[in-house]
Amino acid sequence: MRRSIGLFLVALLPLAACSGQADDGEGAGNTRTVQHVKGETQIPAAPQRVVTLWAPTLSAMVALDEPPVGYAFNEEPIHGVDVPEGYDIGQMKHVGHSQELDLEKVAGVSPDLIIATDLHEEVYDQLSGIAPTVVLRWPGSSGWKQHLTDVAEVLQLRDKADEAVAEYDARVAEVAEAVGDPGGTEVSVVRFHTEELRLEVRNSFAGQIVADVGFSRPAAQDVAEEGSGFVPISLERLPEADGDAMFAYTIADGDEDKPNLLERARQNPLWGNLEAVRNDQVHPVDYKTWIANNYIAAQAVLDDLEEAFE
Repeated sequence: MRRSIGLFLVALLPLAACSGQADDGEGAGNTRTVQHVKGETQIPAAPQRVVTLWAPTLSAMVALDEPPVGYAFNEEPIHGVDVPEGYDIGQMKHVGHSQELDLEKVAGVSPDLIIATDLHEEVYDQLSGIAPTVVLRWPGSSGWKQHLTDVAEVLQLRDKADEAVAEYDARVAEVAEAVGDPGGTEVSVVRFHTEELRLEVRNSFAGQIVADVGFSRPAAQDVAEEGSGFVPISLERLPEADGDAMFAYTIADGDEDKPNLLERARQNPLWGNLEAVRNDQVHPVDYKTWIANNYIAAQAVLDDLEEAFE
């Protein structure tokens, strides 16, 4: 990890018990105290120049209608996946890679608050030397809903978070009504990665959305896998990917240099025996959308589900 920290003085802050929740009261002057993974931090009561270090954090702030001034991101945000269609990404400054932080670039946008995750704990002291830093827990794909709430608590925007959740819930109800009887359909969600298939289980990003609509899941996917949210299988176990309908996405969608395991699966003799294949119910969908872990992409996943069952 690059650590450009020579110019920064580190201000060590007293540590307290971790809660991940913001205090309701105001702190002294124009600050307030927030408890988080790394302890307790005084932050501005109304921060104006927030920097985010994780893709779902950026999307959460955009969903809350409070875009950060700067963001770290592995790549550039994608319209309709990380931000809404037509969103002005240029109003925010890209400050480098999420997991290879360039601290000079982070400091260069003069943040008054940095929102990090526990993936950035190693550089917490350096980040705190730039601006007050709050570290939120990121448990993996299972935590995308809670992450919006956590960000909203830090920024005192719980009402806006409630609006985003209500909008999502309303769309879920629309899709369930359009499908008619989602519980009567077993939906398989399969990520065709590099050298393995990944069955997206109940607590994955896509798995939670499918469950919210009310679809049932094939037995091999009707489980929870903490941390990963998927069960890896080989092509020889392709029948475990079957269902009444299959939503399939390949890493080659986002990186053409990666092997297209979906195409290899189509050439496998087991492919033609799948019920979803025989009934023409294999639905290729966008890889990055279906693993995005945010409320913006969740709306696009719901659109895909509704379109497949029209």
